[in-house]
Amino acid sequence: MTKAEVLKFAGAVPYPPEDRVDDWGLTVEQQETHVEQFRRILESKNAWRREDHDYYVLLRFLRARNYELDKATKMWLDTLEWRRQYDVDAILDAFAFHEREQFLMAYPQGYHKTDKLGRPIYIQLLGKIDIGTLKAITTEERMIKFHIQEYERCGRVIMPICSRLAGRQIDQTFGIMDVKGVGMSHLSGEVKRLMTTLTKYDQDNYPEMLGRICIINAPMVFKAIWALVKPLLNPRTLSKIQICQTNYTKDLLEWVDADNLPEWLGGSSKGTLLDDVGPWSDAEVLRRMEGSLAVAGKALKRMATLSGAGEMPSVLEEADGYHSPRSEASFVSISSTQPGDSSIPLLQHAPSGGWQAGVGRSSLSATGEEGGLPDLGDHPPGGAGSTLTIAAVNAHKQSSLLERLAALEGLYGQQMQRLKGYMPANAYSRLEGRLAPPRVAGGGVLQRLEVLEQGAELLLRAQELSWQAEEEQRRRSRCCAGCARHSSSAAMASADFYACIKAGSGAYKWFCNGQWLESSSGKTVPVTNPSTLQKDFAVQACTQDEVNAVFAAAKAAQLGWAKTPLWKRAEYLHKVAALMREHAGPMADCLVREIAKPAKDAATEVLRSADLIDYTAEEGLRALGEGQLLSSDSFPGQARNKLCLVSKVPLGVVLAIPPFNYPVNLAVSKLAPALMAGNAVVLKPPSQGVVAGVHMMACFAAAGLPDGVVNLVTGKGSEIGDFLTTHPAVNCISFTGGDTGIAISKKAGMVPLQMELGGKDACIVCADADLDLAASAIVKGGFSYSGQRCTAVKVVLVMDSVADALVAKVAAGVAKLTVGRPEDNADITPVVSESSANFIQGLVEDARAKGASFLTQWRREGNLLSPVLLDRVTPDMRIAWEEPFGPVLPIMRVSSVDEAVSHCNASNLGLQGCVFTRDINAAMRISDAMQTGTVQVNAAPARGPDHFPFQGFRDSGIGSQGIKNSLMLMCKTKSTVINLDKESYTLG
Repeated sequence: MTKAEVLKFAGAVPYPPEDRVDDWGLTVEQQETHVEQFRRILESKNAWRREDHDYYVLLRFLRARNYELDKATKMWLDTLEWRRQYDVDAILDAFAFHEREQFLMAYPQGYHKTDKLGRPIYIQLLGKIDIGTLKAITTEERMIKFHIQEYERCGRVIMPICSRLAGRQIDQTFGIMDVKGVGMSHLSGEVKRLMTTLTKYDQDNYPEMLGRICIINAPMVFKAIWALVKPLLNPRTLSKIQICQTNYTKDLLEWVDADNLPEWLGGSSKGTLLDDVGPWSDAEVLRRMEGSLAVAGKALKRMATLSGAGEMPSVLEEADGYHSPRSEASFVSISSTQPGDSSIPLLQHAPSGGWQAGVGRSSLSATGEEGGLPDLGDHPPGGAGSTLTIAAVNAHKQSSLLERLAALEGLYGQQMQRLKGYMPANAYSRLEGRLAPPRVAGGGVLQRLEVLEQGAELLLRAQELSWQAEEEQRRRSRCCAGCARHSSSAAMASADFYACIKAGSGAYKWFCNGQWLESSSGKTVPVTNPSTLQKDFAVQACTQDEVNAVFAAAKAAQLGWAKTPLWKRAEYLHKVAALMREHAGPMADCLVREIAKPAKDAATEVLRSADLIDYTAEEGLRALGEGQLLSSDSFPGQARNKLCLVSKVPLGVVLAIPPFNYPVNLAVSKLAPALMAGNAVVLKPPSQGVVAGVHMMACFAAAGLPDGVVNLVTGKGSEIGDFLTTHPAVNCISFTGGDTGIAISKKAGMVPLQMELGGKDACIVCADADLDLAASAIVKGGFSYSGQRCTAVKVVLVMDSVADALVAKVAAGVAKLTVGRPEDNADITPVVSESSANFIQGLVEDARAKGASFLTQWRREGNLLSPVLLDRVTPDMRIAWEEPFGPVLPIMRVSSVDEAVSHCNASNLGLQGCVFTRDINAAMRISDAMQTGTVQVNAAPARGPDHFPFQGFRDSGIGSQGIKNSLMLMCKTKSTVINLDKESYTLG
């Protein structure tokens, strides 16, 4: 998508979208463009209604399908058909779940106030599900209808109310799932089938409504249940789930204020799930928003509400099947600072279950006793005397149906005049022509009832115009302030979270044995912003004594950590991942300022890293939980009198050294496997990217891992680098970088190594290749993050017969790249350092001197280099062999595939490569011939997904990465042999 293609959404946007990059790396403008494209598709299919389908509804469906328009459209159309088929739009009115209280006793669930972000809190007590009682009190069909009704209430009543009160869009819940008491009985076919059915309805028709889900009181057997439930959930849902610690109240209070958390969960809020406590049950709030939240079928009841009526006549009860969940409760209205509210009549729920007239905010009583009707301002003549009162309604209750209907028709005209008395004149005039009293002389009861309902709807629309005018004025006055408050509150939360990592001097601390410390050296190391060349940060210059201290702490803590159960290690890692997602913003900002990574890519790196941690935790449970049992009789001449138990045990202390280009992702790819395998870790972040690494370590520290299990040192590599890598306490080194890794390998001695040291990734383009596909992949693979990736395309080897065509397509793609600041998400941003820029410039000048054809113009401003595309590069040029690690791409023309493979294999580097051809047999032959760690067919080189094996040949590395491979490398094999006194053979 180019900048010229930015679109504005042509429907309703109730609240301004948050101005931030989302989980998919899209800016707010890009999100809106996708939503508008989606809207146009739906409109062309007559599947979009302006009044029902606002910006956020469409956005949820798009996100549920990862912004893939075709998939989102199918999901949308399927949902519309489902809603039509089951008449879902009318379910709030048409379905009355009279057995609600009994149902909730057998399946406790419901809403209770809001979390710190304003989201409604939804609580379930899964361990209390009594399937036998459920089957006795209701049917599965009615259970499902109630479930759908609650989702409809949440989307059409609860969340709009929460949004109104928050002053911004609220479209997700905060869930608390109590699994205390969950046992094997909950794995029965009935419970599983019911949960599967409900989950499918949720994911298919109410996407992206689940926010954070905190699981509390998780017993061991819950792991088995969780394994069954997980396949029913999509990956984004999984990423939101947090398994809380034993002291779950502490975890919950990170998300919910104590006065909003129920007493029985450790807070101070009173009320049970039967009470449905929250602003959506507040009489004043409901009254205030009734017009905008009303649905067809409630019009008659709402007309009486608008009139100030008490109990509805019994004939109307049948027309309105939906009843408030709090049918037996009375409550006190919440407070509000909105002006003018006291001029609106409101309803208060009486203990008797009837409805009685309420009063303005200032005089609402806690006992539910009736108060006087408020003064509505200047009334038309006779208006004050025509107000509908409880007495007036009660007087008609004993009358015949026809008499009661006639009375309501008479009151309609009076109400219209009363409404006119306090509505803005321009608002009233817009509907005045349609507001004639709807009496149909001589009509039947049903016809008169239908006309009366239409009239009530018109009155409510007139009322809404009044409210909307007031609310729009208020919204305009508070919108910017509200958005700023929300953004600043989130920023303040993260600022508080990261406060411990910064010294009073402004320099970032190092981390040892659970403590954030300043170096005894009194020195710091500056970190230069590649874009501005200013010193944006500083970190501690740790001494060798401090290095000794972190290794001592790690060594002491490792033995205890090795005895920590796998499930507990996984629980810690999931907590780290959750904290990284919650506090991703400052970490991503460091990546922008330290290594000039485009903002959208910086955010993606943090979230991808959290995903990697979660996956590692789950993979570790499986891979490390398996051992071997060998019997001696499988070897010739041996009897079965020896049994060998083979276990995986940790190495000890792992030294992790990530590179500058992915200082978060390639740090957690080392830390998570090492920790899951039972090792302690010492992290030495790169000199550029170090502050992002410190922020990441804060998430590990806050997750509550035992002191000393994770540690971090900062400082100059020239002062502590060799001291770290040759330290006697090191039991494994995991390093990603360049030639420094070779020097480390030579000095390491008897220490397991995991080394990824760069590549000269060759892209071979065959004569039969799809040139459009190849060109697109080459541009993206060669210039993404300015070419500062080990897996970037470093040389293109193209057959002579298609070279001209390919070069033209690649050149056209390069011409579209933007060059600029990482904050602006430019394609090409400054390289990481002046020395790097100088090295790249030397390669470019060597190529120019030796006759390469420049298809782009070379420019340099500080560390910002324009993208360079070189054609007709020859083997005598340095760029044909050396890794530039910058926005420079050489193209070499070859006469045969053999020549291309020969050049690839002649390099001292062999990390990745790729081949473009339409012939799968040729692709396999070329892949087999290329002496490189990974070969991509018809795609550019890439590291990932992160669970794929990742390794290099020759000087590109030692060992293999990828989540499972890293887990295996981070442990060693231990055997225990049991010698039996005689042969023993297992029998069936």
